[in-house]
Amino acid sequence: MEFNVNGEYLIDSISEAARIAGGSHGDAAGKLVMIEAHSGGLSVSSGSGGRSVIFEFPFINGRDSGLDILEYGKLAADGRMLSEVIRKIPGRLSIKASTSYKISISSADGQISATIAGFPLEQLPDLAYGEFPYIYTLKASDLAAGLRNTASSAAKTSSRPILEGINLAFDESGLTFTATDSSRLAMWKAAGSAGFSQSITLPARNAAELLKLIGKSPSGEAAIYISNSQAAFTTSTFRFCSSLLTGRFPPSEKLTPEGCKTELVINRKHLLQGVKRTMIFAGEKRSSLVSIQVKDANSITISSPMSEMGKEVQELQSISGETEASAVINGSYLADALIGTESEYMKIRLYGTMKPILISSLGEANYFHLISPVRTASGMFLGNRQIQKQD
Repeated sequence: MEFNVNGEYLIDSISEAARIAGGSHGDAAGKLVMIEAHSGGLSVSSGSGGRSVIFEFPFINGRDSGLDILEYGKLAADGRMLSEVIRKIPGRLSIKASTSYKISISSADGQISATIAGFPLEQLPDLAYGEFPYIYTLKASDLAAGLRNTASSAAKTSSRPILEGINLAFDESGLTFTATDSSRLAMWKAAGSAGFSQSITLPARNAAELLKLIGKSPSGEAAIYISNSQAAFTTSTFRFCSSLLTGRFPPSEKLTPEGCKTELVINRKHLLQGVKRTMIFAGEKRSSLVSIQVKDANSITISSPMSEMGKEVQELQSISGETEASAVINGSYLADALIGTESEYMKIRLYGTMKPILISSLGEANYFHLISPVRTASGMFLGNRQIQKQD
């Protein structure tokens, strides 16, 4: 195969493909990248460990790629080595692969050239895709939002591996992203009927890679192709395929508690800043507990139960229900819930002693977090003094 191209056109995709492929412990086969020159343009692909990616570079492209294919074909190379060599040779390049697994890379004027070792295509992992009986389309920005707003709640390690992923549930009402580590649960919903009912669980580590890819091209539409064992996510620039976790994800439809005792509405940014300040006084990160206590009908007190320092008062937008109310929760969990939305105000609902706390964005029914409170020496209490709900 042989083609000419502006080197900067390929660097990022080759580097990303190599990183996604892995390549730990010096395993060359684990970081191989394939480049294919075909009638439609160029493809850069790689895969390993239950995931794969293909970047597409069509002839018709808004960027000045300088792409000129002289001979169709494929090459396999160490992605990290290939990207570094291309990075060091500026301008338009000539790239040629021989049948002896040698890859020559030279500048357009021929003054700079390099040769690196290629690999037999047979050493590449099998990137063949099976049949996908289901497909769901949505905005790429919505796919990114669903992953971003739930990823932090997935279990890092668990005796139940199914919790180490993000569940995607498709039904007539849309697509619901859910993740939980048993101490907290995050849910985000994309509107638009799927026309089918299906539930899959994407490994959190693969979801993180997918989110990075979408971040490079968040506009336009995305499509999700689904089978029993894998899912493929496509945009105009890439196709990312992932294996799925097996097992039944715990149902979350009925997890929202009933009988709200106190509802607080507060400025999101101010609360987030206060939580971060309070966590400084909590000492060890694992003990970053934050206490929220209603001070009066207009304000709350934020403090650390681990320290007498760092107490502050913040104004409420509104309050309804019992006003002698407090809760102690993991500050990192609360910060994650507040970061995941752009809403100006947040609702915090307290349901009673040691019952989950519901945090949602005001005016957005598609996003909420449930966080289990933490019992301390003073515990969590709800008083009986009432205040009328403010509109």
